[in-house]
Amino acid sequence: MRKELKVAIISMVSIVLVVAIIIGAVWFFGRSTDPVSVVPASWHITSGDFNSQSYEGYVTADNLQTVTLSSTQTVTQVMVKEGQRVAKGDALLKYDTTLTDIQLERQNLAVQQAQLRVEQAKKDLNRINAMKPYTGPPATRATTAPTTALLTPETEPQWLDGTGKTKSDPIRLLWIEGSKPYDDLIGKYLGTKDEVWITVEMRESNSRYGELLSAIGIHVQRVKAQTPATDATDETSETSETTAPSNTGTLSYSFFVPTITDLTPDPTPTPTETEWVDTSSGYTAAEIAAMKTEKQREIRDLDLEWRKAQVQYRRMQEEAQGGTLKATVDGVVTHLGDQQTDVDTGTPFLVVSGGGCYYVKFDIGEYDRDLYPVGSEVQIQSWTTGESLTGVIESIAQTPSSGQYWGSGNPNVTLYQATVSVSGDAMLTVNDYVSVQLQGAESDSALYLENMYIRSDSTGSYIMKEDENGKLVKTYVRTGGTLWNSYTAVYDGLSEEDWIAFPYGKQVKEGAKTVHDENGNVG
Repeated sequence: MRKELKVAIISMVSIVLVVAIIIGAVWFFGRSTDPVSVVPASWHITSGDFNSQSYEGYVTADNLQTVTLSSTQTVTQVMVKEGQRVAKGDALLKYDTTLTDIQLERQNLAVQQAQLRVEQAKKDLNRINAMKPYTGPPATRATTAPTTALLTPETEPQWLDGTGKTKSDPIRLLWIEGSKPYDDLIGKYLGTKDEVWITVEMRESNSRYGELLSAIGIHVQRVKAQTPATDATDETSETSETTAPSNTGTLSYSFFVPTITDLTPDPTPTPTETEWVDTSSGYTAAEIAAMKTEKQREIRDLDLEWRKAQVQYRRMQEEAQGGTLKATVDGVVTHLGDQQTDVDTGTPFLVVSGGGCYYVKFDIGEYDRDLYPVGSEVQIQSWTTGESLTGVIESIAQTPSSGQYWGSGNPNVTLYQATVSVSGDAMLTVNDYVSVQLQGAESDSALYLENMYIRSDSTGSYIMKEDENGKLVKTYVRTGGTLWNSYTAVYDGLSEEDWIAFPYGKQVKEGAKTVHDENGNVG
């Protein structure tokens, strides 16, 4: 019995030793032996007392009605006086408008184009997110770089491919900035046909093989005019049997987001078994991170332009519907201005107040949320009039905002929707956009670190920096507002004497050995 027990114990110990050896071998051979490059933090820091943080917001109202006139409206009769009490539905004024259906349609197209630009930018961001960083060829394998096409610039718009008969097979046109107007090219490819599908592409170096910079799809249809009937008994008519030319009629335009496939130069060399083929994007990890930040900023700006275009289109629709404007709230006419002055300055011509106020909605950063609790005063500046006003933060959401492109240039900073109340006496217009200035941030100067060196996880924002033993350490930092959409305020955990690593890549982990890179080659 003792012998069997002894054998069993020896077997169990052997199994444990084998498992330990396997785990140790996996750890030893799986760990990276290459050190991680670190650079002086001072190279990527800007410091200063930037105590004013700006966000973007839009105006709403509670129990208030503002009437702002456009340049195409002329007031013919004002039916109320300042101080007069009105009820919902009472007529306030009558107006004439010179707004045409063409102007309304143009604004509708402007909305569609703005939306397409947002969607295209989001597609670009998805493409950037899918980019594989360039790491270079393996040191132990022979490499042969594949032949690439020279980016030969074109001087005139070029047909790339496609027939233009369907949306899935459009005529692809390489557009050269500053060349002939769209109309000439559209007329060329439409010819006598009733419709044509075209995508207009702008590429790097004006080359058909250059990287795609932007693209828009255009669907052109010919709406033919009706040919009036000819009186067969009219002896002076000599063209009763002549049909209208097939290229007459009004052209109708609509836009779509095209699906673009890059052209491949011919011939494409076939790599041999010993060739190293570069399947990366050609950009380093640091360059890709910078591209992401820039594209996110672009999406935020384009999204803002789209929203503003929608507001303008709704206003134009309301103006075109009729010549009498009625009260939408029960209250008192608190302001009645001068039409010409108010059109020039963009201020409201008429205000009806039922005792309410204006509200400004904006997204506030995670750190500023703690600095500016409910009840804090902020400065509001109208984009239309330039007027500066004081408001009070009424509420801040407890859950992150879904509007990820509003108010911050760093995607690693979490945003929360805040509401600011502004007096009903202010000269604001509902749906207008304003700047929200947070004054008097921390008195000590923050260090503003480039966005690409900051990452975040479920715990918070962090950086990767070198410790006193020459090893990487993950350091959590308190972040604040952003500067120029490129830097984020860091209030602790970082000094200008630190050495920091670009926080992306398989080798970048706590405990990794570091090497000082005086050339600044990160990623």
